[in-house]
Amino acid sequence: MDHTTGLPLNINSIANVNAVVLGSSTFDQANREYIFSDPDLSNGNTPRVFKVDVASGIATNTPALTETVNEYQYDLQQQKLFGLGGYITDSTTVPPQYGLRLLAVNTTSALVTQLYQYPQINYVVAGGSTYNSDSSNIIFQAIDTANQNRMYVIDVLTGAILQNPILPNVSGTFFNEWEYDHNTGKLYGLYRDNNNGFIAFVDYDLAANTFNILDTVPGIIGLTPGASVYDQATSTFIFQAVDSAYNTRLITVDATNGQIMYNVLVEGYLVELEIDNSQWGEDRYGSTVGVAEQGREPLSLFPNPAADKIELETAPGVYLMVDSRGAMVEKFIVPQGTKRPDIAHLPSGRYWIVSEDGTSSTSFIKR
Repeated sequence: MDHTTGLPLNINSIANVNAVVLGSSTFDQANREYIFSDPDLSNGNTPRVFKVDVASGIATNTPALTETVNEYQYDLQQQKLFGLGGYITDSTTVPPQYGLRLLAVNTTSALVTQLYQYPQINYVVAGGSTYNSDSSNIIFQAIDTANQNRMYVIDVLTGAILQNPILPNVSGTFFNEWEYDHNTGKLYGLYRDNNNGFIAFVDYDLAANTFNILDTVPGIIGLTPGASVYDQATSTFIFQAVDSAYNTRLITVDATNGQIMYNVLVEGYLVELEIDNSQWGEDRYGSTVGVAEQGREPLSLFPNPAADKIELETAPGVYLMVDSRGAMVEKFIVPQGTKRPDIAHLPSGRYWIVSEDGTSSTSFIKR
């Protein structure tokens, strides 16, 4: 989409997708892939991960995720997908008490790994997360078990909570749609003041726990959760909103001064906006696209479909076989050359072969 006009530049349909999980989108700047989750209506609404190559429009999806994941964030240096999820800390209350988990998601096998638990965090504000790829910190607004509204900064590599101040807004005011600027180290977001009836663009200083209203956004009565993005190269904050005539608008703000650059009408209803910062990412972190592609190992499998045995030709290593529900059905070592796993005992359906290090994968049909 052209954010200066609101007009779509290209439209691709994605087969077998009926809905999108709120807060499940992010963008792999290294491989120029748009990532999101959908509930698979044919499999009990279990979520899958979709990756869409924005250059070709080709979409691939994983089998069912093994866990529920929200607030996806992609680490440009680690080239890994992280997310947040809940877990029950006390089932004796009504409703049950929940804590928060930091999760890592393998976008090939759909295996979800729990990294750390935070029982003191109750839930995350929808659309309230962002990411610092320089230091591998996930940043998000959440409500703790004492009902305090806090800004959390967590190191995904160690699990340490680096910061968790109580946000300085007063009753009747709300923060939404945080985005991290890698150049200034500041957060930018939207501020709703229901006491005085306005929405404003603000910056937030993580170290000082202070915010400044840079400018108001006139004529706006509502926001779309998760529909904000940040152009790191030009320091522009782009978000979707609803005006007083109930029109959908795409608004671009110059983050350096808070001035509105574009305020355009958008036809239809958009969710889960993401921006392609791949050139900026390559300039900052190196030629990650080339590294990512060179790191992928070839994996050949035949016959496909197969009834009793398959033959794998790939690099030596440990490989996982997972079914369409995301469950691991076999783990085996491929020696130098080929491997011929017996699949006669497996139920009919689609299966994935994934290297344990994530560098190669393929799928096959069991007759």
